[in-house]
Amino acid sequence: MDWNQPLSRKRVALAGLLAVGLAIVVYFHPFFLSFVLVEPPGRGVAITVDNEMSDDWTSDEVVEYDEMTQGQQELFDEARTQSGLTYVPDDVDHNLWYQQDTPYVRYNGSVYEVSIVED
Repeated sequence: MDWNQPLSRKRVALAGLLAVGLAIVVYFHPFFLSFVLVEPPGRGVAITVDNEMSDDWTSDEVVEYDEMTQGQQELFDEARTQSGLTYVPDDVDHNLWYQQDTPYVRYNGSVYEVSIVED
C-alpha cells in the first residue's frame, strides 16, 4: 500500500463502520456476555406432576400439601395444572421431592407423583 495516495471514500466509510461497531461491542460487552453466556434464572431443574392419581406409594413417601412452603405449593399447583415442564425458581427448594424420598404429594384427598427433571 502506498501511504502517499489518498484513501477512497469506501475504505474510509468501512473503517468508520468498523470503529463504531467495535465501540458498541466494547461499551455493551457486559450486557452481551450476560445475555449470551448466563443461563436464565430458574432453568436447569424442573418438575412434572402426574395428573393420574397414583396407588403405588407408601405413607413415608408422601408429603402433605399443607406441609410444603408457599413457594413449593405454588410450584406444585402450576405443574399440576399445566402440561410439560415447570421450571423451579431459584428461591424454591425442590429438595423436598429430590433428596427427601418424598416423590408424592397428597392434595385434596388425592396423591400425585412429582418427578424432578434436570435440564
